[in-house]
Amino acid sequence: MSDVLSQDLAGTHPLIKDALSAFAPTIRKNAGGIARALVDRAVANLQIGFAPYLNTSYARCKSVKTLLSKDRPLDLLELYVHLSLKCKSDTITDDDFIGSLSRYNRIVITGLAGSGKSLFLKYLTICRFNNPCGTIPVFVELRQLNPLTSKDLLTYIHTECASAGNKVTYQQFELALQSGGIALFLDGFDEIDFSHRDAISRQILGVATKYPAAPIVVSSRPDDKFGAWQNFYVFTVCPLEKEQVLELIEKIDYDSDLKKHFKLAVERELFKSHRSFLSSPLLSSIMLLTYEQFAEIPTKRHIFYEEAFNALFKRHDATKAQFVRKTYANLALDDFRSFFASFCAFSYFDEKFSFLDQELDRYVDQSLKFNRISLKTQSNIIKDLRECVCMLQQDGLHNTFVHRSFQEYSAPHF
Repeated sequence: MSDVLSQDLAGTHPLIKDALSAFAPTIRKNAGGIARALVDRAVANLQIGFAPYLNTSYARCKSVKTLLSKDRPLDLLELYVHLSLKCKSDTITDDDFIGSLSRYNRIVITGLAGSGKSLFLKYLTICRFNNPCGTIPVFVELRQLNPLTSKDLLTYIHTECASAGNKVTYQQFELALQSGGIALFLDGFDEIDFSHRDAISRQILGVATKYPAAPIVVSSRPDDKFGAWQNFYVFTVCPLEKEQVLELIEKIDYDSDLKKHFKLAVERELFKSHRSFLSSPLLSSIMLLTYEQFAEIPTKRHIFYEEAFNALFKRHDATKAQFVRKTYANLALDDFRSFFASFCAFSYFDEKFSFLDQELDRYVDQSLKFNRISLKTQSNIIKDLRECVCMLQQDGLHNTFVHRSFQEYSAPHF
């Protein structure tokens, strides 16, 4: 980089500087018949204008919070457990997938809540900063489009990237896409409002057609519509195997003695008896909490569910500093259990297993009234369901049970 440009990028993370330097030759090589002076100006503007956004994006991808560390960010690379991805009959490791990104170029990563798809997309972004391959990774959370009046995807990305004094014109941004200097990593397609999802889908397909050199990776929960996305490979995040679960437990920031005993239990018999739980990173964390409270995981499932519920409810009373927190609604355990049993039963009878916010409000209100529980605001008990008891989680626009079987276990208590 020139001395002037280096001054403009003062304070920029070294990896960001390297990525910005690496993508300049890509643009120059593929700029076509554009005059060299215009290309050089575009490259300089892109490097200066993108730097603040990329700094923020890199920091957001590198630091994450988990179920067991909601109060503080942790380094993703220290927690990350390598995944496998499957496309039809082909299975590939995450690192081999990243190394073959240029081969696929158009990709959708699907997975259920808690499977690790969003974490993988952040890992992918970090890896492309470490080894940019002539492109800069632009990580975009698609849910940010929801409150905007205009749902124009590229305009939004350009505006975000060029926020440093708007030095990057839209034409220069398009030049970077056209030349393959930008890789778009679009996280959470399922988090887009239903009313706009088809329009955004058409825009993504339009970008893929108009800028064939720009790699595009989209993450989402499974959706049949991806079968109609021509030229896109659809990969699914594979469930964790035993070795991956053991690695996950080892990397969790938690009591070392407890992890040691839990790992032994997983290795000996627990993975075989509770594979459907342990194969999910999120549910593995919940099982560790349960193991902490009761020193074992019951073989009878109904007992496990009860102990898991009690462990999650009592997390705010735990002695470890990272778990000191209060419930919002301040209900006693028996009252909360009665409310939750009603909530599960009413929703189960209606064959509802995920809820939009309005539907969630309706079932919560119905359950509170049935149990004659009066609260100043029912939003507090919704916060308890999500944050304190962790029985519900937000998955895109939906609120889903952290595991469907918790609904099936609690409904008979109604």
